[in-house]
Amino acid sequence: MDKELNNLIIDKNCTVKQAIKRLDDTAKKILFVANDGKAEGTITDGDVRRWILKNGSLDADVTNIMNTNFSYALYDEEEKIQEIFSGGIIFAIPILDVDYKIIDIKFVERVVNSVKKERAQLNTKVVIMAGGKGTRLYPYTQILPKPLIPIGEKTILEHILSRFNNYGCVDFLLTLNYKKGMIKSYLEDIESPYNFSYIEESDFYGTAGSLSLLRGKLTETFFVTNCDILIDARYDEIIAHHKANKNQITLVTSLTTYTIPYGVVITKDEGEVCALSEKPEYSFQINTGVYVLEPEVLEDIPSNVFFHITDLIEIYLEQGKKVGTFPIRSGQWLDMGDLHLMEDMIEKIDRIDN
Repeated sequence: MDKELNNLIIDKNCTVKQAIKRLDDTAKKILFVANDGKAEGTITDGDVRRWILKNGSLDADVTNIMNTNFSYALYDEEEKIQEIFSGGIIFAIPILDVDYKIIDIKFVERVVNSVKKERAQLNTKVVIMAGGKGTRLYPYTQILPKPLIPIGEKTILEHILSRFNNYGCVDFLLTLNYKKGMIKSYLEDIESPYNFSYIEESDFYGTAGSLSLLRGKLTETFFVTNCDILIDARYDEIIAHHKANKNQITLVTSLTTYTIPYGVVITKDEGEVCALSEKPEYSFQINTGVYVLEPEVLEDIPSNVFFHITDLIEIYLEQGKKVGTFPIRSGQWLDMGDLHLMEDMIEKIDRIDN
C-alpha cells in the first residue's frame, strides 16, 4: 500500500484530535480505524461533528466516534466492490485480506464512472455580505473590490456562488457598498444560472446592519456568508441541523487548535510555581462567517446603524433565544481575510475541489 493510502489508516488508540488533524492533512473526508492492521471502523466528518456537538473530549480515543458498521470487500470480490458503489452513498471502502487486514482502499471515482453522488437540492436564498472595503487586502482592494479578487481561475465570489449552487441554491442577494458598480457590472457580464438581487447601503453598516434592509424580502430560512471565505461542507446538512435544533441563528464554526509556542508557568498564591506546561494546545470553535438565520431575526436588527451580527448574537444569548453551531474541521474552512491567508487559499482550493 502506498504512503497516501496508508495515511488514511489510523490506529484505534489515536485520539479524536489526531484523527481531525489526519482528516485535514489527507483531505479525503474519511479514515479507516485499524487494530494491528485489522479493520475495526471508519471515521468521517459527520462522526467528528456529532462528537463535538456532544462536547466530547478531543483527547478521547477514536473508538468513541468510529462507525463499526462499515462496508468492506475482500481482495478478490470485484463484483461486491461494484455493487457497494452502485448504491451512490458510499464513496470509499477498505479492501481486506483473509485476516481482515487492510491491504487497499478503493474510491468510487477510481472504480466506476461516477463523479459525485447526487446532492440534495435546496431552494434556499443566500445573502452575501459584499459591501466592505477589504482593508486587510490592500493594495489589491484599492483596485478591485474584495469579491472580485481572483482565487485561481475564478473570483472568490464565483467560488462561493458555485459551492452554494452545487446544492441547488440559485437566488443570491448581495449587500453592496464599496465599488458596487464594478461588482454589478461583473455579474451582469458572466453567464450563470443565478438570480441576483442587490441591497445597496447608504453607509457602512457592519456585518448585520445591512440585513435590516431585507425585512419583508425574506420569508424563509436563509444563509448569510461573508464574501472572503469558503467552506467545504454539506450545505443540506447545515440547513437540516439548523431546523432540527430549532435555532434562530446557526453559526458554522471551525474547530481550530492553537499551540502556545512557549512553556506556560502555572502559579498559586504569592507566585509559587505549582506546574509547568510545555507548549500547551488549546482547541476552539472559530466563527467562519457563514450563518443560517430565520427570517424573523431581521426584525431585531436596528435600521441605518452600524451593527455586527455578533452584536445580535450577544443580544439573543442574553434573551435566551436559541443560537447553535454546525462545527467543521479547520481544513474545511478557507479564509482570504489578509494577504497571507489569501495565498494559502489559492494553494489549498484545488486540493479540496478535486
